Amino acid sequence: MLTNIFLVILIVGAILLDFRTNLYLKVTKEAKAVINYKRELKPFVLVFIALMIFAIFKSQDDVFTQTLAFIVMLLVIKISYLNPHRIVVNENSVATKYGVIPNEAIADFKVDEKNQLVIQIQGMPRAFKFKPKGQKDFDTILYCAEKLNLGNAKEVIQRHRLAQIASQARGVFLLHGVTKDYDWGGKEYLAQEYGLEKQQIAEVWYGTHPSGQASIVIPGAQLEYLTSRFYAQNPNQDPIEVDAHQDYNVLLNYNIAYGQPLVQGQDEQVRNEGLPFLFKILDVARPLSIQIHPDKQTAEQGYAQEDKLGINLKSANRTFKDKNHKPEFGMALTPMYLLHGFDSKENVLAKLEGKPALAQLKEFIASRELGQAYAELFTKSKAELKELLGEHIQTAVELYDNLIERQLEAADITTFTYDQDGLNVELANQDPDYWVAFTYKSLCMELDNLDVGLISFYIFNLVKLEPFQGIYQGPNIPHAYLRGRLVEVMANSDNVVRGGLTTKHINSELYLRLVDTQAVTPKIYAQGDYDLPSEEFTYKLVELNNNDTYQTDNASIWYFLNAQGTLEFNDQSVHAQSLAIKSNQAVFASVDRKVTYKGEKALVVIASVK
Repeated sequence: MLTNIFLVILIVGAILLDFRTNLYLKVTKEAKAVINYKRELKPFVLVFIALMIFAIFKSQDDVFTQTLAFIVMLLVIKISYLNPHRIVVNENSVATKYGVIPNEAIADFKVDEKNQLVIQIQGMPRAFKFKPKGQKDFDTILYCAEKLNLGNAKEVIQRHRLAQIASQARGVFLLHGVTKDYDWGGKEYLAQEYGLEKQQIAEVWYGTHPSGQASIVIPGAQLEYLTSRFYAQNPNQDPIEVDAHQDYNVLLNYNIAYGQPLVQGQDEQVRNEGLPFLFKILDVARPLSIQIHPDKQTAEQGYAQEDKLGINLKSANRTFKDKNHKPEFGMALTPMYLLHGFDSKENVLAKLEGKPALAQLKEFIASRELGQAYAELFTKSKAELKELLGEHIQTAVELYDNLIERQLEAADITTFTYDQDGLNVELANQDPDYWVAFTYKSLCMELDNLDVGLISFYIFNLVKLEPFQGIYQGPNIPHAYLRGRLVEVMANSDNVVRGGLTTKHINSELYLRLVDTQAVTPKIYAQGDYDLPSEEFTYKLVELNNNDTYQTDNASIWYFLNAQGTLEFNDQSVHAQSLAIKSNQAVFASVDRKVTYKGEKALVVIASVK
């Protein structure tokens, strides 16, 4: 009886909601524009439908209950997946599925960095977000902001109209990255290289990931020409002003969303949401966390689950920041040290041999499968970790303390690579004990509060890369950069599952479930031989001499390690253009460009859309 009453209430509520929504979204003579947005397979709706199906099968002897549950299920399907998914912009109001908003109540009406339409209502903390379906809907949003003066119209029009017009620009454009000041970064190297004030910079991102949006620089003269052409083709649009003598920064993700092609021969109607890869420069002064990156299926499931649990994307407890996998390739710019994958059990025991203070740890590992031992070590208390490691750490710190202190105080991570105080630094860098001591000191640990990740220096492969050698991190391979500078290219994701050596969020259960504990022999890619298994990008290291020509096929990011010269190329109208370039600058190169370099010998990394 109670079940039937509950189902009747649901039916009445669903009918009222359906009527109300369709009333709001009705296109009348007052309507000035219609913005369609994408449907989403919302997990809670699917769960609700599954519950109704379960109720139908569970109540086989009660036809009335079955009928009610079936009606509820149909109404939910209709409301969620069959009703119009749109916003109707009327003369004096904007109608959404949530209700009708008077124009004067709209504080903001814009497209955000994720290409979502954001409607902010005055006095409400929550913003309503909708994902436009395609280019027509982006154009409609511009029309609404421009003609109806909704929200912060001027900013919306300028930013997005510029991106829309600039998406027709072809050529090679300066690319400005986004700096990250993580505490493991070098003290001043990258700041010096980029001509910035002295500051700690760990990474510079070049890409379209929401956590770090790069921008391209469009010359005013080129944009002025494109603007004139745009308004000649669209005479009813109110023009924006462009100064031919001024350069314009345009977010790369906007430029791509409005039509900048990523692959040669791309259909003009195709729109991309951003670059499929993320390009980074790293200056690693002390160890990063032990981490793995999930495969695509795990990322999609994890993202949906954390969304369902209501964990904010910016929360420190959020693991999955997006739905993508994150295979990554790193190429060293200086001698580079890192941990990569599990070593063999035989080698692990050999590393522990002859170290009396680690005898208990050696016996523990010897009596189990290596993967099992690793997982069990995560269950150890702080007191047990101190018993396993404490005495040996004190010995290692005493041996390497002077060297480590000098390294941590140095402004440049390449300092103290030669012998110090009778120590052979090269040999020290190959000693797990040194890295345990260096990490213990650099992370300011205490013996009573040791991080289980310290044991990884004995269990994982310790790898040294020489400049221009590289290594590829596939899904679920544990790794950690320890010290050095490198170029890194990865799928467009920021998903990291951590397993130690960090104060950030660690989901030990998830990490241990995903981590690949099979022994691996690290594959080192030799200079220039970067045939990678990545689905998203290709990677090349190219030497350019004066008058050398390079032909781009797909869109690409170029990073000049050494250069002093000029790039010459044709723009979208086959007009000759040039761009001055120097070391440590990045550019975005359009599809199908023939680029000639004039100047001193240059060395450039080129990552291209695959």
